[in-house]
Amino acid sequence: MTLKLYLAPHRADAPTGPAEVVWTDAQDEMWRFGVAPAAPKDALCAHPVTPPGDEFLLRIDTVTFPPGAVAWRHVHAGAGIRMLVAGRLRVAGDDHAQVMTPRDHWFEPADTPVKATPEAGDETTIFVRGMVVPMAYAGKPTIRILDAQDAAKPRLQVTERHADRAVTLADAARPQSG
Repeated sequence: MTLKLYLAPHRADAPTGPAEVVWTDAQDEMWRFGVAPAAPKDALCAHPVTPPGDEFLLRIDTVTFPPGAVAWRHVHAGAGIRMLVAGRLRVAGDDHAQVMTPRDHWFEPADTPVKATPEAGDETTIFVRGMVVPMAYAGKPTIRILDAQDAAKPRLQVTERHADRAVTLADAARPQSG
């Protein structure tokens, strides 16, 4: 079964769907990440994903890059949508590179190599990420650095997990808000 992973604005007075997680940024703007057969009308972006089983996690986290931090070439065990919150970030895959600015969003399929390098010099760079993750990663990081030399370097960026919500295919198939 293929579902849509989406990012959409959220209103405090709107109900949260059965397979959605809400995140509030530093300016008190609310965003929702969710999975459903179709994305809501107000979605900023939506991408097809194949859930990794009948039960999976909808993970929301933020990644903060202090000056000098780099996310070396790596993969994640789950597909996800990211949205830059602060700074500028160069995201480079094997066949593309793009500089993201605040409110830009992008999709990374599971197990797809990417390197992320802040371009803001002495500024902190932050993105929020919503991912569909196998249950085996509950409470665990999904990142795998691809080069052994890079993996041995200090990891300066900080990941803060905001939600690891268990979702079933039945939950994801129910109507969502919006």
